[in-house]
Amino acid sequence: MKHNVHQLRAAFFDMAHSPFVIFDKNLVFVDINDIALKTIPVTREEVVGKHFLEIFPNADRQRYEAYIEVIKTGVRRDLEEVRLSLSTGDFVFLVKAFRVGEGLGISALNITKLINTIDNQKKDKIKLKEINGELTEKNKELEVFSYAAAHDLKAPLTNLQSLLGILKEESLIRESGYPIYTKIIQVFDIMSSKLNAVNKVIGLKSTIDGKKELLKISEMVETIKEEVSEEIIKAEIVFEENYSLSPAVEYHKPHLHSILHNLITNAVKYRNPQVKSVIKISTSVKNNKTVLEISDNGLGVDLKSNGNKLFGLFKRMHTHVEGLGVGLYIVKFIVNAHGGNIQVNSEKNKGTKFKITL
Repeated sequence: MKHNVHQLRAAFFDMAHSPFVIFDKNLVFVDINDIALKTIPVTREEVVGKHFLEIFPNADRQRYEAYIEVIKTGVRRDLEEVRLSLSTGDFVFLVKAFRVGEGLGISALNITKLINTIDNQKKDKIKLKEINGELTEKNKELEVFSYAAAHDLKAPLTNLQSLLGILKEESLIRESGYPIYTKIIQVFDIMSSKLNAVNKVIGLKSTIDGKKELLKISEMVETIKEEVSEEIIKAEIVFEENYSLSPAVEYHKPHLHSILHNLITNAVKYRNPQVKSVIKISTSVKNNKTVLEISDNGLGVDLKSNGNKLFGLFKRMHTHVEGLGVGLYIVKFIVNAHGGNIQVNSEKNKGTKFKITL
């Protein structure tokens, strides 16, 4: 019988993977298992017969009193995050205290690694928050600088325009100098257009939190078709539209207009003259969000070569028609700012398809 008792003790006490300690009713060490000895670290002889406070002189008074209460009442106590500073390092345990005979049994689960991981995550989160705060401030500074730079450049450009006008009106340009004068005018127009584009982008950033309203997509598209009706009629472009699955969306009106305007006018501008132009526009719903699809059978682009530039500011894929390469940058900026995303599939001389989750 005694042999069996010793075997059970070995199975449940000495071979346990967590620290176990047994005290008498006066909180004097009666026994301690091997894992506990390695954690403290002491020998069994150095612990057995010693009082709890001799081994843990800095123990929390409230915890000590909780152990006394368990011995008196027999009611088990779970003590969360008991922290111990030992010669082997700082440890955190989840402790269970329960009565054993007239004394006390304590089992502990070492959660030091888990707590350290959580603490590190908290530190990382705080650090990330600080970095995000710094980036937000830097972005604000950059926006102010961009606005100031764009504003300050207006006056010199206006003066330059006036001076060029005087040169022409006063006939101060020699005939041989006209080609250079014409080139200067072209460069001036490009600079003015790019400056206006920068101002437009800055203006968009200040309206991101603008009022949203329920908008009928068909009506928005009709407005844009009227704005470019001359080109649509001239090129005999066919529109195929289907808004039955999601006829309306709650959005900031100027922003939705900008998205549709840029994508539709791009489809019109970059049509393939070798085929009859067809622009398809449809809506659907996915995960309770409106998905807008606009496709064409136009010139398309080679995404392998130009995919990383497609949404860049002042990046152009085709140069045979006028443009600044601002439209798709604005579209992507608006879509992302509203928490959506934009995908594109395109093939050279076959067309382009944009899929936008609004």
